[in-house]
Amino acid sequence: MFKKNPRNPINRTFSFWSLCVAFWSLGYFVWLFTDTYESALFWSRFLMLGAIVIPSAFLHFTFNYLGLTSNRKLRMLILISYTFSALYLALDFTPYFIERVEPRYWFRWWPVPGKLYHFYQLFFIGVVVFTHVLFFRSAAKSKGILRKQLFFVSIGTAIAFTGGSTNFFLWYNIPIPPIFNFLVLGYVCLIFYAVLNYQLWDIKLVVKNTLVFAGLSFFATASIATVFYIISTVFQTAITGISQIWLFMFSGIMIALFIRPLDNWLLQVTDKFLFQKKEDPLILINRLSKEIITMLDLHAVGDKILGTLETALRPKSGALLLIDEAQNQYKNQYTFGLSEKSVLISNKSPFIGYFSSFDKIINLEFTSPKAGFNQEIYSMMSSLSAVLAVPLFFQGKLIGILTLGSKKSDQEYEKRELDVLPTLASQIAIAVSNAKLLDEIVHERQMSIEARRRAELINYTRTLKHESGNKLVGITNAAVNLRNFFSDRLGRFKNKIVDRLSAPEQAMLDELLTMVMKQSQMIESSGQKIESTINSVVGALGGNPSEKQFIEFRVPWETAKRNSDIDHLLNFDVEIEENLKIYGNVDLIERVFENLFTNSHDALKNQEKRMVFFRGSFREVEGKQVAWFEYWDSGPGVPQALFEKVFLQGFSTKPKPASGTAMESGHGFGLYVCKKTIEELHGGKIRLEKRNDGGSKFIFYLPLPAVKEPA
Repeated sequence: MFKKNPRNPINRTFSFWSLCVAFWSLGYFVWLFTDTYESALFWSRFLMLGAIVIPSAFLHFTFNYLGLTSNRKLRMLILISYTFSALYLALDFTPYFIERVEPRYWFRWWPVPGKLYHFYQLFFIGVVVFTHVLFFRSAAKSKGILRKQLFFVSIGTAIAFTGGSTNFFLWYNIPIPPIFNFLVLGYVCLIFYAVLNYQLWDIKLVVKNTLVFAGLSFFATASIATVFYIISTVFQTAITGISQIWLFMFSGIMIALFIRPLDNWLLQVTDKFLFQKKEDPLILINRLSKEIITMLDLHAVGDKILGTLETALRPKSGALLLIDEAQNQYKNQYTFGLSEKSVLISNKSPFIGYFSSFDKIINLEFTSPKAGFNQEIYSMMSSLSAVLAVPLFFQGKLIGILTLGSKKSDQEYEKRELDVLPTLASQIAIAVSNAKLLDEIVHERQMSIEARRRAELINYTRTLKHESGNKLVGITNAAVNLRNFFSDRLGRFKNKIVDRLSAPEQAMLDELLTMVMKQSQMIESSGQKIESTINSVVGALGGNPSEKQFIEFRVPWETAKRNSDIDHLLNFDVEIEENLKIYGNVDLIERVFENLFTNSHDALKNQEKRMVFFRGSFREVEGKQVAWFEYWDSGPGVPQALFEKVFLQGFSTKPKPASGTAMESGHGFGLYVCKKTIEELHGGKIRLEKRNDGGSKFIFYLPLPAVKEPA
């Protein structure tokens, strides 16, 4: 740990504390094998060199780890602690600390405390209790991964100190042997678990790569140690006068000579057969940052970003929210693993306001009490199923947010993964901005071409309207003259000769008069219908919402069916009042019907019965005559809780389309356009109602002006 980051105070103090424990363990181990009084007294005092400094080193580590060193009083406490330890180091090899050694319980030699030892004992217990109170308090106030780290460190060290403290009983001749020294292994296991699963001290990768290797090394080392222990025992039996200490040192030297070649061999074997893993996620992320810069299709960029992150980091969910400047809100344009497909966030929300700079990242896995997140931020992260949120800044402007859910393995994100996200975010922001700029350029070019084409068509249709209008005026005038003049003259002629006509001749003349009247009316009506149709075509091509006229209902209805290519996919049950006309812009009314057809098609995809029902009639609403319509299909309908939401821009109950093109459904614009067209551009109303059979239906109407429409 010290080698990983020697400048980090936490690493330094933890390594120093571990060194003190190791020093005590070494002396303790050698002391157990001593066979003379002098050796036992020396090694018992030697091992206490480490034990005396352990409380001070642990106190120092605790203050660094919990971030308490900025407190002047606590820093003074560290100085006092080290001063106390230094004093007792000076007393260690005197009778004031360890008076002598003597046989106790089953041990051949055990230290007897001197007169000043008892103060050290109180110091040791006091520091251990005080530091663990600090640990537990800090863990209770923390959240996320930090809380879990503090919990495992505090529990692990508490177990280690509890197990080691059983050595103190025999110092006071209390017949309780130190049989709980093995609890120190519990500390090792807990710290190992925290390192493996919660990135404790950022050494998770080291543990993962050496997990099996450490196990194999342990068994191999134990085997060698056993062999040399047997050899040393045989030598001690065969050769008298050889001290057990010297045989132990000989065994240690032999183990040291063999352990390095063994380690190298195990390293090669485990790397070859046990650690053939997938590509490093950081390599994938770095490759992603280079690839997306060259991509100019926005949908391809979004899919590439989330697809690579899903493969590299294995999150349960992810979303790329991009700004909609026209609506002043952010929308999750590209997602995976989210139950709520459409999320809209106002640019004035606290969630957006939190990202005041590119380095303001939300990480709910490692949240301290000082993070300052309010409930709205937690709520928004929950709706996005996210634990990470990274801002995307381009030229000082927040253009989007990248969110990631927790990992599928339930492990937290590693520090090295978190460190690379800000750099990746800046690359994503550049790629998204470039792609959006290209989209805008292409869109403007397409609109320019379309505008020129429509202008040409408008000029052509207006010429057609002018030319045909002149001809239609002649036709309708002729029909009027035929009805008003010819039939009138023919009627007067009949009256003059009626007395000279037989009954069959009178009947024939009456039939002729009736036919002239009927045909003249038909010619006049057909001319007006032709004129209305031409006006509708001109209005549709012009695309001007203010260009409204009376339209035969079936003109936009049938045109919308042809445009949607829906006749062979749906069956229609239509009941329309005779001579039903609407007043409006034919092009916009067509789009309303096309959006309704698209919704029905999507709702009925997996159903055998694919029926669309439509009813139209004249009604009176608030004292005004309107064209009233009711539309529904045989699908399950819209849930009543969503009756208002379905008309909001960007809201959709359908999955996001794979290609992301505007022509596909699922963007949440269809019903928004319907409402805007009917209510804002035509002064009507549209709403959803619950049907008696459990489904839902659209009800809308268009006002009719108080002027006489064409016949």
